[in-house]
Amino acid sequence: MELIIDDKAQDLIDTLKSLYGQILFYQSFGCCDGSIPLCYAKKDFTLGSNDICLASSTNGIELWTHQNQADLYKDKTFHLTAEKGIANEYSLEYELGMCFKFL
Repeated sequence: MELIIDDKAQDLIDTLKSLYGQILFYQSFGCCDGSIPLCYAKKDFTLGSNDICLASSTNGIELWTHQNQADLYKDKTFHLTAEKGIANEYSLEYELGMCFKFL
C-alpha cells in the first residue's frame, strides 16, 4: 500500500528528522487515537513481532500497525497531511503545535 505525503506533511517530517533522525508512523488502535497517525523516532520505538508495515512513501517513510488491524486498512492508499493543532502528546510533532492527519 502507498503512503502519499503532501508538502505540509513533508515540511513537518523534515523538521522532525532534523531533530530526531529517522522517523516512522504508527497507526494505533486505542479508543482515542485510532484515527490519527502517531510519529516516533525510529531509534526510540520498538516494533513488535506482530506489527506490520501498512504502507511506505517513495522517500522511505513507513506506516506501521498491529497485524490485528491490517484488514481494516486493506487496499487503502494513505494521504498524509499536517496542520496546526494539538497532536497526541506521545507523537513527535506535539511540541511544535502541529498534527499529522490522513485526508
